[in-house]
Amino acid sequence: MDKLSGIEFPSVGKRVFPDDWKKEQESKSQEIINRDLDAFGPGIDSGGSIVVGSLTNRVDLTNTLIAYDEYGKRIEVPPTTGILVPSNVTSTLVVRHKFQETEYNNPLNMPNDSPIIWKDNSFEIIARQGALVAGDVALRVVSTNVSGVVTLGNDLRIYRGIKGIRIKDNEITEEKQANSVKTGILTDLHTDIVTAINPDTNNPLKFVKAINQVYIFFKNFIDVTFKQERKFLGEMFWMDDLRSPSSDFPAFCLASPDQLINSSGSGGMPDLVSYWLNQALRYDPLGSNVTDFDAISYTISSNVLTVTFANTTACQKMIDALVEDNLVHGSFTNWMTGTLLQTIGGISANSTLAITSISSASRTISFTCTATNSSGSLSGVKIRF
Repeated sequence: MDKLSGIEFPSVGKRVFPDDWKKEQESKSQEIINRDLDAFGPGIDSGGSIVVGSLTNRVDLTNTLIAYDEYGKRIEVPPTTGILVPSNVTSTLVVRHKFQETEYNNPLNMPNDSPIIWKDNSFEIIARQGALVAGDVALRVVSTNVSGVVTLGNDLRIYRGIKGIRIKDNEITEEKQANSVKTGILTDLHTDIVTAINPDTNNPLKFVKAINQVYIFFKNFIDVTFKQERKFLGEMFWMDDLRSPSSDFPAFCLASPDQLINSSGSGGMPDLVSYWLNQALRYDPLGSNVTDFDAISYTISSNVLTVTFANTTACQKMIDALVEDNLVHGSFTNWMTGTLLQTIGGISANSTLAITSISSASRTISFTCTATNSSGSLSGVKIRF
């Protein structure tokens, strides 16, 4: 007796009709599909990588795709180039199962009562606009502009996996894991530690010494690990001990006296110079957030550029802040700079100049420069500090 659903095969001589045969075949195929979907579900088995094609409005499938749709139909697509996508629209690239139908007429079919249709698995790739429909297996979001330039969006592949509680306890062992993911067995680690401590009830000092050795081992391990821990440029962090930048990492203690660092490497942190230079002085950062301040006139005399700023709240507050900061700093040496966002006189745009004097009353700031003498009014010129 057959173990799957279908029909009960009749005794010899009993007639079987087309509907009976259809019931038998459909039941068997559905049994197979149900078992596969119960275990793994629909989705991608492997492949399906989409890249921008070499021609406009084209994408390529770079590796063989094997997928199953929600009905359990298997879809296999070989690497394919030049898949057409529509212009100036965002669509979802999907693959669908379809049957390739072939008419077959057996030579024994006499008299001829029309051919039989043979079906083979095939596929179609569609750039779906709008919602997905039943049977779609999504691959990727694809956008194009009016010129046919393709931009790839989100990868929409959902891979098949083991469904349900199918992995029993203790089935995944250390031996089955790849070397790159093996972590070791906890009982082995416990044995190693106990062996290292080597407790001896007849020699208590030996036990204490062993504990100290284990402590030193882990302390050295932690020191090395945290010494190599990544820190981001400009990041502030806490440490229990003051460490030397030259022997540990490029850093300095904020609680220490003033330290000089420069772009040539003095102080061990040349990158920090450019990082701080790019942190612009801001007025009202949570409101108008002004970083570029308006200059209205200038004078260049004896390689000194003196700029008069606009009579605005932002400019006045910026100058007041610089005056106060300079008082705390104590001099103009190794201090703040200004960057010209537009050309002033013979000084080119994007020049960064050192400040030499500030006047809050006249709203002027002077910088060292190398340029011929000149003067004049300014419009649309801004300076960043």
